[in-house]
Amino acid sequence: MRPLAATLATTGLPLFVGLRWVAGPRALRFGMGGLLGVAFLGIGALLGGLVGAVLPGAALVLTLAYVLGPRWRFVLDGEDAVGPTARRLVVAVLVVGAALLLLAVWRPVAWWDGWMIWSLKAKALAATGDFSGPVFTNPVYGTSHPDYPPLLSCWQAVAYLLQGTSEVSWPLQVQLAFLWTMGGLTLVSLASRWGTGAVLIFGAWVFAPHLVRQMLSGYADVPMAMFLVAGAAALWIGPRGGSMAPAGVLLGAGALTKNEGLPLALLVLIPLLFSAEFRSRALRVGAVLIVAYLPWGIFVRVRGFANDLASAVGDDPVGPGTILARVPVVAFELSRELLWPLRWALLTLACVAVIALTRRVCAPLAATTLGSLGLFSVIYVTAAVDFDFLVEFSVGRVVTTPLGFLALAAAWSLRPVGLTEPSGLDASVETGHPTRPRERLLR
Repeated sequence: MRPLAATLATTGLPLFVGLRWVAGPRALRFGMGGLLGVAFLGIGALLGGLVGAVLPGAALVLTLAYVLGPRWRFVLDGEDAVGPTARRLVVAVLVVGAALLLLAVWRPVAWWDGWMIWSLKAKALAATGDFSGPVFTNPVYGTSHPDYPPLLSCWQAVAYLLQGTSEVSWPLQVQLAFLWTMGGLTLVSLASRWGTGAVLIFGAWVFAPHLVRQMLSGYADVPMAMFLVAGAAALWIGPRGGSMAPAGVLLGAGALTKNEGLPLALLVLIPLLFSAEFRSRALRVGAVLIVAYLPWGIFVRVRGFANDLASAVGDDPVGPGTILARVPVVAFELSRELLWPLRWALLTLACVAVIALTRRVCAPLAATTLGSLGLFSVIYVTAAVDFDFLVEFSVGRVVTTPLGFLALAAAWSLRPVGLTEPSGLDASVETGHPTRPRERLLR
């Protein structure tokens, strides 16, 4: 019974708190509310772990979030209900989510990184109550990446603590299935404001075979992607005058899920800093992001937690010749992954075709998408570790978030032409048409 109680506490309680942060269609309230609640619980457990009080930290932040939610609520403009296509996809998300929950209970076996990195650190945090245990401080555990942002592990550690044992793993898998379901509900309901085409594009990403397959792997790539893509979608589709704190919380949660989460979150915001109209919104969201990330970032630097990639680069930097030789290999591997039908169901081609056919390009979203792919490309060509191993076992995962950004860019190009953008602006570039005042932003 205790594992069941721990599962309900680490999913139902955050959902209850998160509902106070969202107003709009029911699917959006539950979806984004669930994501926000998990973010608050994870951030609270992380802060608690910094001072040796995981459960009190989680409880305190959830309580503060419950109190502050109505003040900084995300309110979606427009209709109170999603459209018919979105409603069908909402049902599909719930059905697949239920199936994932059953798989989580009956087959709670994580893949290598899920067991070696995220769950191991969750067990260590639950055992010691802080980040001082050997898993974080002993070099022998270096392959578990002690410096990686631990939001996912902190969320899992709360489940371990509440159930009183680290030998029952299915609650952790249920948590991941819950996160996928909440992310799917969020994106489908947000996209409904941009029309049927946008809903289908986001649905194609949420239901992509490889994304669903990864969900129960125990890896952090899909949780990070759900936070980041939902945060970016909330930023773009959100209210004109309402609070953007929820978008910042979601981006902050993504930054605290994996090492690449922070630069990916910044890539969502940096292109908007070049727009006078959008700069204020980006700065406000960025402030929430930095406040959420800063305690962990400072703690890692002060404690000197090891990073295997950074350590390898420092010991044996890669020369220009090796970098040049790797470029075509990385370009081929990334292209093959992006175009692999059995993994992504032609999502990449569909998104590119939509943007090309509509002839509407959102420059900031294009910069975010290309910048995220460029970020991983630079990591691959400069990493002083086993290059073949790194590429073979990570390319299939790292494209998940960039593809989510691409789906957002394609969905943007399908939105109704006359739809008012956040901040009262329509930030479009429509090729082949005369320049109109509302297009000045991205010309």
